[in-house]
Amino acid sequence: MLYELILKYVDTFTFLNVFKYITFRTGLAFFTSLLITLLIGEPFIRLFSNKKIYNPIRKDGPSDHIIKKLEHQQWVA
Repeated sequence: MLYELILKYVDTFTFLNVFKYITFRTGLAFFTSLLITLLIGEPFIRLFSNKKIYNPIRKDGPSDHIIKKLEHQQWVA
């Protein structure tokens, strides 16, 4: 695990002490996931739009929602 590897070098490199704090690791995980989402999100949206992959229309939903969904799909196509 990367965490255990970093802790081995804490005595040599004192700036690595920040990895002992759970708040620092949480913030680092948050920004890493945000960066991955921003980099990968747009290509996925473009792929799904090009392949015309949409949510299925549920039969048990309100009728006005179904009409709006059908109008939107006709407008996109």
